[in-house]
Amino acid sequence: MAKKKATKKKATKKKATKRAKKTVKKSTAKTSAKKKASKATKKSGAKKKPAKKTAKKSPKKKLTKKKSTKKSTKKKATRKKAAKKATTKTARKKAVKKTATRKASAKASAKSDPKKSATVAAKAGASPSVLQSPGYTGKPNKLPRDTYPAGTSPNDFRCWGPPATVDGDFSAVRICDMGSFSQDGKDSNKYYHGALVQDAKDNWYAYFEWGRTGASAPSFQFTQCDSEASARAVFAKQLHSKNDRRGEWVSIAGIRTLRAKKGKDCYLVRPMATRSTGLPDARSIKVNDGAKHKAKPTSGKSKPPSGDKQTRKLLQDLTVATIAYTRGSMADSSLPTQYAIDEARTILSEAQLRLGKIKDSVTAQVKDKELNTLTRLLYGRIPKKTSVHADDSTWVLSKDNILSWQNDLDAFESALYATDIQDQRQPDLLEEMNLSME
Repeated sequence: MAKKKATKKKATKKKATKRAKKTVKKSTAKTSAKKKASKATKKSGAKKKPAKKTAKKSPKKKLTKKKSTKKSTKKKATRKKAAKKATTKTARKKAVKKTATRKASAKASAKSDPKKSATVAAKAGASPSVLQSPGYTGKPNKLPRDTYPAGTSPNDFRCWGPPATVDGDFSAVRICDMGSFSQDGKDSNKYYHGALVQDAKDNWYAYFEWGRTGASAPSFQFTQCDSEASARAVFAKQLHSKNDRRGEWVSIAGIRTLRAKKGKDCYLVRPMATRSTGLPDARSIKVNDGAKHKAKPTSGKSKPPSGDKQTRKLLQDLTVATIAYTRGSMADSSLPTQYAIDEARTILSEAQLRLGKIKDSVTAQVKDKELNTLTRLLYGRIPKKTSVHADDSTWVLSKDNILSWQNDLDAFESALYATDIQDQRQPDLLEEMNLSME
């Protein structure tokens, strides 16, 4: 019992000590809190020291200052706007003047020489302004052969450049001339012409023409289309069907070209500077690819032509005769480009080399495959007339015919630059000859 009482006393003592500790902790916490509060009040009191008296600005003065600053910024903005307007007005005036002068010069050149303006348009690849047919909607419509659209005549149609100059590429052209030549068991010397044309009411057509090279009454056909894009699709599809879809790519005399597949006539693109095929307006499109540029005179004053009158008259007559001869041997007034002429000379030089390896007889030359391919390529590129059922000796590239072709090419070249002369000064026919007339 005594032990139990002792343990109870210990427990009560422990409880008392715990209570005492708690009260001490509470009192210390209170005192610390009071100290912190006093410190905070002291700091706040220190901050709340009376500030130095400053002269207070009146609200009226502040408003006037703000208004003045706003007015100055507005004035600056208005000045900037005025300067911008002035610059834009001057720029517009200059642009208007430039366009006016360009239009005036274009109109003057068109009035003075309409063919020249068509030539410039063809060279630049000018695009037509109206691209939709106002009088037709629907799918492409093939008209009957050898018939013009209702209410039209050949002179009612406008043709557009640029012309095709290489095989297999008809995506960016609007007119094309092609040729096919074959004499192995058949007398074939044909041409094929295609063009994108517009009538007087701006309706679009794909126009095709074909016949023997130099034919006076060829066949033709119009395909009526609702837009330039539709006519271009018909145009390109038809030309591909005559050109690269009938041939295979080969290299002949270092020239990448097409060779006809078995049993098919492959039409090759003819790079033409002038043409006699197609509608009348097609003759106005002139582009001399690979032209040799002549140096322009440095001074504005034209030199008097050298030589006496009789000599100048003789040379002028020779030039006229050259052009007449060229038109007689070519298909009317058509002329190949300088590039085509240079290519033809390459073919002739290759034919001369081939002649040294075969017998000097017409039968051997006609049977030679390599010489035949060179002959086909030459006649396919350049539209030269051949008589119907002509003898083999007249067309195969023999020594005599090569010499005749070389003379023809020289005549074509001189006629090409004689017809392209649009210089106002009188040409000096003795200028390129190293002669002194006394």
